[in-house]
Amino acid sequence: MNPKIFTVEEARVLLPQVSSALTRLQEKKREIDLKQIEIDLMEIISAAPSQTTGIVQQKSDERMTLLNRLVTEYTGLFEEIESWGPVIKDVDQGLMDFYHVRDQQLVFLCWKLGESKLEYWHDLENGFQGRRPL
Repeated sequence: MNPKIFTVEEARVLLPQVSSALTRLQEKKREIDLKQIEIDLMEIISAAPSQTTGIVQQKSDERMTLLNRLVTEYTGLFEEIESWGPVIKDVDQGLMDFYHVRDQQLVFLCWKLGESKLEYWHDLENGFQGRRPL
């Protein structure tokens, strides 16, 4: 698959849409993490002998169904964002790269959620720590 190559201006124009979607993706990830913690706790509780084991198991099954739905939504949103061309590097930190040609070399334009505009780039091999101003 050939990556979408962005000009600086094309990437900047896409930022509001990317920012909104990445924020939703982070929220969905937090929901998944919390739901997984609930499920883990329910498994610990259900392992102990109790008269409420059936109720605990039913609640655990309901939480697992919800978790599966959340994961499906997360995956769909992740894939939707990447279908626009950027590469999600780190959901938790909100790191996003855009393929770009600079001095006849393929590089990444680098942006982090919360930054007002796209102002950095780095080589494909370097990560966030190697970014440099445009």
